[in-house]
Amino acid sequence: MKPMGLNEESLDPKVLDDEKDIILKQIENTPDDKRTNCKRKA
Repeated sequence: MKPMGLNEESLDPKVLDDEKDIILKQIENTPDDKRTNCKRKA
């Protein structure tokens, strides 16, 4: 089964904005040590 692509035109713009807000809030609430996984502490 192929992954389903999302078409931005077919989505409700309000839903899209809400989802973006949720994702951005989750990123903001992520502790710095979890956010920068590629940087190792010396």
